[in-house]
Amino acid sequence: MLRLVPERAAAGALISAILRSLCRLLEVAFAVLFFTTGRLVSPRKSAAGALLKRVPALGFVSALAIGLVVIPTMERIRLRPETDPGGLLFRRYHAISTLFFAIAFLCALFLLAGTVVAGGAAEAAAPAGAREKR
Repeated sequence: MLRLVPERAAAGALISAILRSLCRLLEVAFAVLFFTTGRLVSPRKSAAGALLKRVPALGFVSALAIGLVVIPTMERIRLRPETDPGGLLFRRYHAISTLFFAIAFLCALFLLAGTVVAGGAAEAAAPAGAREKR
C-alpha cells in the first residue's frame, strides 16, 4: 500500500491518520470494557476480579497517551525535520508509541482471557435448572 503513495511525507501522513483512528477505536473499546467488566466479575472480592476491573483503565490510558501525546509529537517532528536532524527524537517517540501499543494489545488479550475464565466460572456456578433453560 505504501508503494502507491508517491513520497515519504504522504506515507507518513497516511499512517498517522490510520494510527489516530486506531487510537480512537481503542479508547472507545476500552471505555466500554471498563464499564461492562464489573458485570462479568463475580460479586465476591478476589484479586483476579479486581485486576480484571482495572485492566481496561490501563488500556484506555495507553491509547489516550498514544493519541494525544505521542502521535501529535511525531507528526510535528515529521513536518519539521530540521528540528530533529539526526532522527533521534523520531526514533524515540516511535519506540514509545510501539511500547504503548504493545501495552494496549496485552491489556486486550488479558481481558479476553479473563472474560473467558469469568464466563466459564459463572456458567459452572449457575444452578442446574438455569443451565438447562439455555
